[in-house]
Amino acid sequence: ADVGFQNGKANGALVSTADAPSRNRVNSSSSLLGVRGTEDLGGGLSAVYQFETTISPDTAGAWAGVRDHFVGLDSKQWGTLRLGNITTGFRLLGVMVDVMPGGTNIGSLTGAAGGVMGAYAYGAINTATGAGIAGANSGAANFNNRVANSVNYKSPMFGGFWFDATYGANEGKTTAIDPELWNITGAFASGPFKIAAGYESHDDFANGLPAALTTVAGVTTHTEDDAWRIVGEYVFGNFTFRLGYENAEWTTNSKVAGNADKVETDTWVIGGKWKIGNGEIRGQYADQSMDLHAVGESSDSADSSMWTIGYGHMMSKRTELYVYYAQINNDDTTGVSSLGGINYKVANAPDIANGGTFLAAPA
Repeated sequence: ADVGFQNGKANGALVSTADAPSRNRVNSSSSLLGVRGTEDLGGGLSAVYQFETTISPDTAGAWAGVRDHFVGLDSKQWGTLRLGNITTGFRLLGVMVDVMPGGTNIGSLTGAAGGVMGAYAYGAINTATGAGIAGANSGAANFNNRVANSVNYKSPMFGGFWFDATYGANEGKTTAIDPELWNITGAFASGPFKIAAGYESHDDFANGLPAALTTVAGVTTHTEDDAWRIVGEYVFGNFTFRLGYENAEWTTNSKVAGNADKVETDTWVIGGKWKIGNGEIRGQYADQSMDLHAVGESSDSADSSMWTIGYGHMMSKRTELYVYYAQINNDDTTGVSSLGGINYKVANAPDIANGGTFLAAPA
């Protein structure tokens, strides 16, 4: 379980009513409960299974079985094959570079509601009413998702190298669309040094949105999403240094004037942690630039940055007490948030007419 007391606020919005005053909350971050097991089948082969669910100690909310569930076969010689709802190696690259534990906590790279790494929402980019960018982390086209109906293979270690590959089955295929996912990740570790890289591609994932968004001007909308990441780590003494880069691109065949048909983000991350006795000082900085291309208009850009500093103290081998401070700075046309439901900046994009929406059918 991971439960904390948090305070946050948002100010500086171009639409003053969108500012959020300072507020307190008790929040559960990555509190989990599950079972996993193996059965020895002989000859170095085992059956494996896992069921894991999110729990909410802060609200006594219902269990949400949205985490890893799978069955599979594991061989020390041939690797592991799993089928189910699975965390991919590509998603884990974001976890690998993040020095802040708890993937949904304040200051984490992949837990921000607006997304600092791998996230962007199909939906409103900007609106003439100044509603800002829609939240991203719940979107099917996010690159930090677990993959349902998937087949995953992880190789054994070969001289410090391993790779992981995932296929998301096209169960949603119709005569009009063919949604599926592919990704592959490779990593190498030697002594204090680690490096890993991965690529992921989605086809027609935006069609998981309401049916009203699957056609634009009477034409079936198709989408393609591509991203690659590279991360590295070096440990010297009690200090760990991490560095990461990601490029992600979302495109659509929709060509309605004023609507965005391409969004591209570039994200850099640098972080480190220093172990002192039973404690650890942690800090990281992330910078994301976003380019928006609207049909029939010049491109627009938007930037976000986040820095986080914190300290964790190990009370025992399994219990940690920690404190963090995080700050996110957004351009006028971005809405990255780490508190959920708060857009730190909201505004309309002056260079994108007609609401600047991505895949939304014209009014």
